[in-house]
Amino acid sequence: MKKIKLIIPVILLIVLFSGCSFIGNVFNYRDTTKEFCEALIHEDYNKCTSLMDLQGVNAQYVDTIQKSLKLVHQSLVQNFGTKLDYSFETAQKTFSTGSDGTAPGQTVFHMQISNATEFGEVQVIFNDKSQKIFNFNLLDVKQKIPNMTIFWLFGIIPLLILAFNIYVIVQVKRSNIKRKWLKYFAIILLNVPTIGYNAVGGIFFKLLSVQILFGLTFAYTGYLNSVWAFGVPLGSLFVLFMLKMGYYKTKDANSIKQD
Repeated sequence: MKKIKLIIPVILLIVLFSGCSFIGNVFNYRDTTKEFCEALIHEDYNKCTSLMDLQGVNAQYVDTIQKSLKLVHQSLVQNFGTKLDYSFETAQKTFSTGSDGTAPGQTVFHMQISNATEFGEVQVIFNDKSQKIFNFNLLDVKQKIPNMTIFWLFGIIPLLILAFNIYVIVQVKRSNIKRKWLKYFAIILLNVPTIGYNAVGGIFFKLLSVQILFGLTFAYTGYLNSVWAFGVPLGSLFVLFMLKMGYYKTKDANSIKQD
């Protein structure tokens, strides 16, 4: 038993330090990706290859890589110009070989690039050991920057759903009904179907998608991944109806005193 008590804190510390290390790497990868893109735009291919994980690679292969980077430069500049803004999107560390061939000990990093009117994406695979770029791809994404005013206005609805779920939880807590925990579960989990708004794709509807955690989802990581979503609060509506109509069994006076 004592060994188990010792093992649990050790595991928690390992997870904590791993998380801190990953977050630190993400900041470094963001800066490296931006630096790489700027060097690519200005045709500084020596700078680009210095940021890549090319240890042990012969000079001839480096020359081939630089020729490939020239093609990427042409595509980048033709599509987005030379003055770009950069925004972090996602980062995923791999612990086992992925379906796309990503090896363990690598991080797949996505960054949004944009000019005044359009945006795109780059995918960069980093070697976590060397902290350098293993692979760089300009993804086939080029879309107009969406109207974010509509996106933020839509967010009022999920926030109202959140407030309603919290309100019903408070009403349950203040009541003297039996098995309150079942009602809490219903409120938190029964938020279905899902209605949402994606900054690029607009409104969407998912019949069998359940929103847990009070029925609200929010993401703001690049235009493609910016989403508001809420689940119809069926659990809260049912619990509030039953509560107001007095259909739930209540505790007797002795039970209330014990609580």
